[in-house]
Amino acid sequence: MDETFLQLKAKDVWYAVSVFHAYAHEASCQCLYHPRKREGFGLTDGEWLERLWSYLGRFTKTTKIMTPSHRKLILSLALDHFAETRIQKIGNYLYFYIYIIYIYSILNFNNFL
Repeated sequence: MDETFLQLKAKDVWYAVSVFHAYAHEASCQCLYHPRKREGFGLTDGEWLERLWSYLGRFTKTTKIMTPSHRKLILSLALDHFAETRIQKIGNYLYFYIYIIYIYSILNFNNFL
């Protein structure tokens, strides 16, 4: 994260400006860096970021008094844990959504009979 924008650009790192932030930029910047204009970027409603900030919020009081290196370590470990728990739960989410689609398809099919 210590690399500058130009160093990242030189490495062909893909980047985009968040949807809400893009509207604060000039039209030319929006056309180049808006996620809907960039190939390979998906669209989300942003709720995952709210869940992440909610999770990280519990670390503010304890990391406030730490040295920067200790703060980075704790937050890195917390982010690793957050990612791991999300990965472990992905099977449950997929099962739930497939089940909902199945039920919805049955209900829709019965409406046409």
